[in-house]
Amino acid sequence: MLRVAVALAALALTLPACLDARPGAHLGTTDVVDDDTHAEQEVTRVATTACPGGCDDGEPCTYDWCDEAAGTCAHARPGDRPHEELPCLVDADCAAPCSAGICHMVEDACGIVDAWCERRPLPECEPQCSGAGLVTASALSLEMTTAKVAGTAVAGDARVCAGDCPCGTDLGLLDESGGFVVMQGPQDETSYGCEVDMCDPTLEVVSSCRPMHSMTAYWAWGEPIEVPASGLWDSDAPRPPWPGLWVAGWCLQTNAAGLVGDYDGWIHFATGTSAFFAAEVVATDAGLALIVHAADCCASCDCEAGPVGSQSATLTPHDGWVELALAVDGVVLEATLRSERNQLRGPALMAGDSDGLVPAGEMVLTKRP
Repeated sequence: MLRVAVALAALALTLPACLDARPGAHLGTTDVVDDDTHAEQEVTRVATTACPGGCDDGEPCTYDWCDEAAGTCAHARPGDRPHEELPCLVDADCAAPCSAGICHMVEDACGIVDAWCERRPLPECEPQCSGAGLVTASALSLEMTTAKVAGTAVAGDARVCAGDCPCGTDLGLLDESGGFVVMQGPQDETSYGCEVDMCDPTLEVVSSCRPMHSMTAYWAWGEPIEVPASGLWDSDAPRPPWPGLWVAGWCLQTNAAGLVGDYDGWIHFATGTSAFFAAEVVATDAGLALIVHAADCCASCDCEAGPVGSQSATLTPHDGWVELALAVDGVVLEATLRSERNQLRGPALMAGDSDGLVPAGEMVLTKRP
């Protein structure tokens, strides 16, 4: 019988104390046992309660207890929990954009003891974070209400701030055709921009961009805008306007150009514990791989679970999401991670004793600059 922590937690909300007793037991402050060895003790204890006759209704699939305050018996079946306390009842309860929702319901002889959602990405779907419906820089038009572009994050032309060190420039996506689309948005902690150090012409120009990482491939979508002419250009002439995007959202492209690099990894288990690990995505002849470098938990790591061991896992990319499997303390966790900004995140499942895979928690991979 499958009894995951989520099911037990939900059940605890609807029944009184002593929920660790089995179905059919008498629950409550008297918590009577049923075997003959304790028969004499049972008679004595029952006689002191507000329900002197006991509360066993003879049904093996109910939890039975005495409400001492009311002086009456109460009974509940494991499947009698309210709908809102079950993750799902039918597949429709698990619906999500661009995912096939599947409601898994595990039953025993006494009724439903667990129900949970699995969401499988639909390959034919066109979510915003995908390579579908892209527009090139040259095709961007102010007549469009929304558009999606793809490219590598780079700094705008540094000549617009010649003489400043470091030099603050626009952040944009450089597409395969050589077109440049400026990224803009609200001026907050995620304001879009880059810094370029051009003080020493003998050194290679290095740019540091935010919130996107320099020289990393992204998809971005939003409202097309025109970035007005400004600053210096050849012969001190004004720079011509650049096409721009007022960004509504963006994500790493789920390919080598977007994913290769260093990551901080977390697994947040359903039990409330977490495990941290350092990792990198590398490109091999066989495709992409996640190389995990084990890290011990420490006081500053905010984690309680044991470390994820050093290993290499195949990273299977799809359009906007990836799949991988990691071994954690001898258990294989299978994860489906969607690309969201500089993160890959999604549910981690593990093998259960029935009904295939069961939830283990959430896995998050955050790409470093």
